Amino acid sequence: MGLIAFFKILKKERIDEHMIESVSDSELSRLGLQTIGDRHRFRKRVRENMSNTPSAENGPPSVGSSAAVFTPTSAMRSNISEIRNRLFQPYDMRSRKRKGQAHPGRGRTWTANFVCLSNVDACTVPSVQEKEILKCAGLGLKKIVLLCDDNEESVVQKIMSAEETEDGDVQGFPKLKLAGGFELLKASQNCRTLSVLKCNWSVKEMKTVISAQTRVYIRPIQNNLSIVPEKSESGKKMVTRSETCQYCKQDFDVRALRAHVESCSQSSEETMYSNAENPDNMGLIVTVNEPTEITVPTEITIPTEITVTYTDFPDLDFMDVIPVETIDDIHLQNIENSVGIQDIIKNCIEYCREKNIQDPVEIVKKMQLEIVTGRPLEISNISEELTGQTTFISVNRENIIETGFEEIESLGVSELRNTLEVSFYGEMAVDAGGPRKEFFRLMLQEIKKKYFDNGFRDLRANMAVDAGGPRKEFFRLMLQEIKKKYFDNGFRDLRANVYVSIGKLFALSILQNGKVPQFMDTETLDKIFGDEPLNLEENGCICSLREGLDTLGIVEAVRNLPTLRHIFSNNSPRLTVKKLIQLLKPEFSERGSNRLSLEKNVYSSFMRYIREVSAGRRGALNLESILEFVTGNDQEPLLGFEIEPSIIFTECIESFLPMANTCICRMTLPRGTQFVTLPEDLSLFEIYDLSFSNNYYGLK
Repeated sequence: MGLIAFFKILKKERIDEHMIESVSDSELSRLGLQTIGDRHRFRKRVRENMSNTPSAENGPPSVGSSAAVFTPTSAMRSNISEIRNRLFQPYDMRSRKRKGQAHPGRGRTWTANFVCLSNVDACTVPSVQEKEILKCAGLGLKKIVLLCDDNEESVVQKIMSAEETEDGDVQGFPKLKLAGGFELLKASQNCRTLSVLKCNWSVKEMKTVISAQTRVYIRPIQNNLSIVPEKSESGKKMVTRSETCQYCKQDFDVRALRAHVESCSQSSEETMYSNAENPDNMGLIVTVNEPTEITVPTEITIPTEITVTYTDFPDLDFMDVIPVETIDDIHLQNIENSVGIQDIIKNCIEYCREKNIQDPVEIVKKMQLEIVTGRPLEISNISEELTGQTTFISVNRENIIETGFEEIESLGVSELRNTLEVSFYGEMAVDAGGPRKEFFRLMLQEIKKKYFDNGFRDLRANMAVDAGGPRKEFFRLMLQEIKKKYFDNGFRDLRANVYVSIGKLFALSILQNGKVPQFMDTETLDKIFGDEPLNLEENGCICSLREGLDTLGIVEAVRNLPTLRHIFSNNSPRLTVKKLIQLLKPEFSERGSNRLSLEKNVYSSFMRYIREVSAGRRGALNLESILEFVTGNDQEPLLGFEIEPSIIFTECIESFLPMANTCICRMTLPRGTQFVTLPEDLSLFEIYDLSFSNNYYGLK
């Protein structure tokens, strides 16, 4: 094809000279230039034509010439060239600004995370609640920008700096000036314990010991720092919102409303009591009857077994308590919450009947979804932090039964519905599911041993049998003390404080992924979940246990959904070597890596150890001990594991002692390295014995 003819095609396609550079080879081929040579000659001719085109001062070319299409002025060519260079600027690595490159006027920077503590005796990483308190006091976590060539003196000055950033926040911790000196610490790997930073405090030295993401903790030496919340001195205007108090009908800012309501409600109660002292006021009697009516002066039908009648009693002291025979079986403070639970259980029952759900596991899942509130029970994603409301309790592992009951008895129904957060005295674990399961397992283990293995009646029988003796004086003294301690206040007080709490704990353990109580016999289950009324004197413990279970609706659910009762049957298969190996899935390195052979070597030793434990050759340890160490459960939970139990491998740094995170059901098994060889089985198994016999969090 001739180039002159091709120029005519370009003119027809309305392609002028400055568009040629942007036309691709494929588009030129479509227009008729099929070969590489033609395209090359065409572009050469265009360039020659551009260089030979006369300027605007010489006048435009003739219309008939072949260059008529390509006659831009020099100004147009300059403009086109400038735009093309700006749009298609060649990539130059040297033109990129490197991360950490010095800003004009200052050197390279290094941003470090500093956490200022308030107590001179602080030795562990602060909890979530403590972090919030520190933050409000102007302490806690702050990112401080340091220069890479800062010496120790400059670092200390910036840490104590009171200068403000562009956002109006204080750069450092000016309260440290009153601390009487401070020291820098860091947290040990996989541990919350803090250790002193053993290096010079210059940036150059600190960068060799810690990374930019590592948090450096600042601890005062002589004086504790104030944790009084600081007043905001920034110019930011806070948006206010007011609400009306339902007692005094006045408007208050929502931030001050709660404190006002508490004082205002107390004043209202005092007014009520003072008015009640007037003989003209109404008296109050609470009775328990068959009818379901509440008479105020008018009658309102309410689904409850309590009738409240107001009438005139001028001679009755308002604060007197009228004894009723069965009043101790009713917890009036839980009536309002119980109605809410009853409605929730009713909805669950209707849902399961409508969907024809018979599987007890699916029924428990539905009840858990509707009843349990607050923070999620388990970690489902390791990268996400659990957030939400919890009910915090703290118990003594050495006295689990007594401290556990004290905490459970102090909780109302609304607190029982929240996710339980458990802390053991002196242990450093943060409960994200593991310590709670450990608490339920230990409590059920002790309850079975103390209150169920010998039957319900032994509790009272043992008290009376202890009065026997060969001497009459011994009889008299013992019976005198027994009467005072166990009989004067009646059996019911003891039952209420023990078996009601046991029932509440059973309900909590079932609904919050704990161990299911499967040690009650058929006769006991028939009495608990049966519809027949029970004799209070003969079955007082059963009545109290039933009351505790029904605090969260378990009894009502079992009565209406009979298949749910099967979860209380002791039909769980015993843990075997095969089942344990299937539960604990190893996560090996990729094929072909040097780590893989080392990981398989230590895993093989662990398999031999499991068989030693199964054969009973490791003392009191059993297979359940290993599963408890990894997951906090001695058997697979009723609803299964949220995250499957796993084994990961890490290089041996100090010892071959296994570690576990029961919140995510993961065990870390140290392996040998190129320089550290795996011990012989005899020595290695002794190390494993130490780990799997230790149930404490954060202790060795």
